[in-house]
Amino acid sequence: MRLSLAAVFLANLFLNAIPVQAASPNGEFAAAIGSQGYGRCHMDTCGLFVIDASAPISVGKKGALFAVSYRGWDATYRHTEDEREYDRKPVRVSKPENRISIVFCSRTDPVNFDFFDGKWNETPLRPGDDDAVFGANESSYTFYLAACHNYITKDANLPADLATKFGYDFHGGFPNSTVGGTGRQPADMLK
Repeated sequence: MRLSLAAVFLANLFLNAIPVQAASPNGEFAAAIGSQGYGRCHMDTCGLFVIDASAPISVGKKGALFAVSYRGWDATYRHTEDEREYDRKPVRVSKPENRISIVFCSRTDPVNFDFFDGKWNETPLRPGDDDAVFGANESSYTFYLAACHNYITKDANLPADLATKFGYDFHGGFPNSTVGGTGRQPADMLK
């Protein structure tokens, strides 16, 4: 019987103490455990998350693969014409849901993997490249930065100085063939 990465991760969490804070073997990547992170805000609703645990799965030539356990929820705000509506107290907050994502922390090929429709779905990223950030992937960027760099931000557009500090050098957006991913699975990142 073959276990999924999520099943192995969950088994390890329950066999060990929670919360788990793990960094890549060389200490290059580490998650922001216990801090509230911010996803995309759109149409009066913001996504929010807290990373509860992060555990390395394996290290490949281009980076480190982590299983990340987190709670995610939405906050709904009263619509105003003021650009600061999301800074106010929300009118409704959904119940947090426990989730697991797999993140490939890499300077050259960063990717978030989320499980839905019976498979892992990839979201390729290009931190520091404003041309590669758009509505549908904004939350993936803020989650990746929290999961790989212990960096909490509301803005998916990483400033150039931080991108350089974190070791990224992306420009010009996605090549057309990779905008929505290429169908890779987490294990493919280790080849």
